[in-house]
Amino acid sequence: MTLEVAFQNVALAIGMAVAFFPALAGVAVTAILWGVVRLTLGFALAVIWMREPAIDRSSATG
Repeated sequence: MTLEVAFQNVALAIGMAVAFFPALAGVAVTAILWGVVRLTLGFALAVIWMREPAIDRSSATG
């Protein structure tokens, strides 16, 4: 789900950059590069958190 949302946000940003700033290609390039950064960091965090042991909170008193 996270990757899907990130792809949608990047596609929206690129589409808006092309629609509203057609003479400024740097705006679209920035959106593309930021999308790559977000996807890379999100995947890296998912891998790191996947390796962490799960915390059993069912026995917690509260």
